[in-house]
Amino acid sequence: GVNYIDLSLSHLTAQWNPSTVIALQRFLGRMKKKTTNIFTSSSSDNGDANQVDLAPQTTTTPESVDVVFSVKADIESICIYLNKEYQQRRILDTKVTGVGIQFERFRDESRLLQGSIASIQVWDPDLSTLTSDRNRRILKMINDGRGNLTLQQVFSFQYRTFNRQNASSSDKECLFRDMSLPLWVEVKSSSGDIDDFLSINLAPIEFNYLRERSAELADYLNNGLPGKGMGATSKAAQSFCESRIKTRSFLDVVIDRPRVFVPRSPSSVTGGCYLSLGTVAIKSWFEEALVQNVIDWYRVLDIKLGLGITVELFEPASGLENPDTYFDTKLTVMKPTTQKVTQVRGGIETFNIRLSYR
Repeated sequence: GVNYIDLSLSHLTAQWNPSTVIALQRFLGRMKKKTTNIFTSSSSDNGDANQVDLAPQTTTTPESVDVVFSVKADIESICIYLNKEYQQRRILDTKVTGVGIQFERFRDESRLLQGSIASIQVWDPDLSTLTSDRNRRILKMINDGRGNLTLQQVFSFQYRTFNRQNASSSDKECLFRDMSLPLWVEVKSSSGDIDDFLSINLAPIEFNYLRERSAELADYLNNGLPGKGMGATSKAAQSFCESRIKTRSFLDVVIDRPRVFVPRSPSSVTGGCYLSLGTVAIKSWFEEALVQNVIDWYRVLDIKLGLGITVELFEPASGLENPDTYFDTKLTVMKPTTQKVTQVRGGIETFNIRLSYR
């Protein structure tokens, strides 16, 4: 049978008021301590007679015979508001739509975690500052370079772990049969000798940078509970990366033409500078090599990106997919597991400068 849990929400709204959240945290902390004491004393009196089975219902589906546990959650939209209640100001509005996440555990103890976000909008609602409508859109989705707004998901990821010890030779041959992996991953991992794979994709987005606003948001997020949460997240991410370096894992990150716009001033309607990074591609894999008659393997990190600059003066800029200054670069880092020597190779493939006078 398969343990299957399906969760669906239409809308979720959260307002972040620092003082309210701190008071709520204190309340929940005291309630948890009190509840623990109550259950501890109750269990010592009643023993195991009143145990309740909270296991999810078991259903069998012919199409998922290899899945033993599955959790799926879908949320139509999430709105998050960041407030400074003592100033009676709201400094950030965020709306995320089409949120989906799914977790599956298979019979061979391998796991699959994947999720996606259809669209995201982040804007500045603070009316106490003189900011143009154009510069209030902090983060937005942009067109695909052909004048069309991208219809793909703005963010998606897939994380898959494999159990190489329990896999037979026939299982290794069909390891990726049911997965849509990049071709380079299938080629490099054709032997099935792989621990895990992580894929991240980000659609074209534009970030509007205002120095004062960005500094205020950074200060807001780095202090109090958001700061503690970000610190814990940073430590968890660092630990995750360190553990992945020591395993036979694959990484594929594609950020499709991200862009940063620095306006002339907060109230300006035209004028500013666009910084484009082209398509950022980050890949990481392992390669075996014979070193001093011993088979060793290298951790390889490959980064490709470009940098384009377009200056906007008195009219809205056009042709942002072909900036005035642009170059492509590639960097490859190879680190063996047993030696302290790290190989770094880099280069600039193209470099173009176009000067125009207005």
